[in-house]
Amino acid sequence: MSGLVSFVNTVIRLSLTYVDEIILGYNIRINSNSPFETARQGVVLYAQNGKHMVKNAVWLAVIMWGVSFVIFLLMLAPAAAILWVMPGELAGWAFVLAIVFAWAFKAAFIEPFAIASLMQVYFEAIEGQVPNPDWDRRLAETSSKFRELRDKALGSLGSGSRWDTPRAA
Repeated sequence: MSGLVSFVNTVIRLSLTYVDEIILGYNIRINSNSPFETARQGVVLYAQNGKHMVKNAVWLAVIMWGVSFVIFLLMLAPAAAILWVMPGELAGWAFVLAIVFAWAFKAAFIEPFAIASLMQVYFEAIEGQVPNPDWDRRLAETSSKFRELRDKALGSLGSGSRWDTPRAA
């Protein structure tokens, strides 16, 4: 049961943790003159496509866990060699070193790949879409952080709730 909970947490983390990187990528991609307004639009577009993004996060979680496990297994070979050459207390540290190396490899190579993959999925999903004001309202009702972003966006525009069409990349 704890493995299932851990997997669900990974999916949630993957689908929500990288939202800021994806929105920053959206700002850069459309060369925004109003970053708060563009971020607001990007978050609304992300919410509009939430099911699609979560579905992709599930697949990425499976891939990331699988690759991380394979790397861990590959790192056990040097740990086993250390155990064979120097049995005793050092063997436990070799196992810990295999775990640390697999985790570091995941953080350095696999997670950036996951971010890039989610960005690609996001950009494909929002292609040609316009932010839905209903989603804007829903997000503002449920999230104080989104309300803060919305207020900054409206302040940077200097007028009411205007939805600019983003420039294509």
